[in-house]
Amino acid sequence: MSSPTQVNGFHPYYKIVFLGKQGVGKTSIIRRLVASNVDTEYVPTLGIYYYNLELEYQKHNYYLQFWDISNSLDYQIKNFLQNAAVVVLIFDFADRESHIYVNQVFETIKEANPFMKFLLVGNRSKGEKEKPPKNLNNLVNEHNLTIYPMSPQNNSGMSLLLQAIVHDLPRPTERD
Repeated sequence: MSSPTQVNGFHPYYKIVFLGKQGVGKTSIIRRLVASNVDTEYVPTLGIYYYNLELEYQKHNYYLQFWDISNSLDYQIKNFLQNAAVVVLIFDFADRESHIYVNQVFETIKEANPFMKFLLVGNRSKGEKEKPPKNLNNLVNEHNLTIYPMSPQNNSGMSLLLQAIVHDLPRPTERD
């Protein structure tokens, strides 16, 4: 598990990397977590965007930096994982290709860092049922992962995701 990194030499923060196939809702989920709003028009992420969030959880202040990474940069994934505390893998329940993408990226990351903490997020962009996709069953069962279903448009599942992100992070000291 990664320890916090310094922001401007002041507050420690935890780097949270969001990965998923283009169009699965990475940016919408992050924006809902950070600013409680979602754009209705789809605009693909080009490169990397950073979003910061200060969060109080169990009487501790956490400073989270969410990395929204375009999947056009997949060839550099291992570079983005440096100092990451959590990787959030996002798929769309209705998009089979996004399930395959998650399986492939998981294996790449697990190979580079066997101790990385993963969260698996299923976006219900079209109001789908929460039934786990069959081609993700092996990933879920073999690695004891939970699928966090959510819908940024309906603000469904967001607080549960934030709790899951922060839950196993080292607690900041009282001075932080």
